[in-house]
Amino acid sequence: MKVGGLSTPNNFDVSASFKKSYRLFSRHLRQRLKKNTMCPMLTLEQIQSKVEQALPGAQVVVGDMTGGGDHIRVEVIWKGFMGKSLIEQHRFVKKALQADLDSGAIHALSVKTSLP
Repeated sequence: MKVGGLSTPNNFDVSASFKKSYRLFSRHLRQRLKKNTMCPMLTLEQIQSKVEQALPGAQVVVGDMTGGGDHIRVEVIWKGFMGKSLIEQHRFVKKALQADLDSGAIHALSVKTSLP
C-alpha cells in the first residue's frame, strides 16, 4: 500500500493511526489550556526593559529572529561587563530573562555582549 509516496505494511491503517495521534494531541492541548500554562507573548519593548532594569546604564537592542515572538536576539553594551568573561557576560543577560525562559515565553535566546 502506498501512502503519500511511502510504502506501508498491508495491515497498517493510516486513518486509525492519524485518529490516535489527533486524540493524543487534542488531549494534551486541552490539559495545557485547563492548567492555563500557555505562555503569554512578550513584546520586544518588555524584554528590552527587563534587561535594562537588570543592567542599569546598558544599551540594549532586542530583535525577533523568526517573527513568532519566542526566538529572541539581545545585543547589550554595558560597562559592567569590564573584566568579565564572555560566559559571565551572557549569564548577566540570561539571568535578567530567566523567568521568561523558564515559562516558555522565550524559547530561544541569542545574546551578543560588548563593552562601550
